[in-house]
Amino acid sequence: MNNHEHDYQNITLNCTCTNTRILEYKRQLSLVDDALEAQKEDFARKMDAFRRREEGLRKKDLRLQESLIKFNKFLQENENKKSRATRR
Repeated sequence: MNNHEHDYQNITLNCTCTNTRILEYKRQLSLVDDALEAQKEDFARKMDAFRRREEGLRKKDLRLQESLIKFNKFLQENENKKSRATRR
């Protein structure tokens, strides 16, 4: 084997090694990208569930406030009736 053929084999081997490394980096990048995408989807699902739960809690809170106002009005009316009855 002459010196020129030896150099060519080294260049081919180095190129092959570099290509193999590039392919491995691309594979790893793809795995990381897939994992990130899965995390994004999971986060979006959790945020959607959180928003629905928050909306449900807001509605419950509003109903509770309305009930409290009605009950307070009921107590006030009873107090007024009691005061009128006591005066008679």
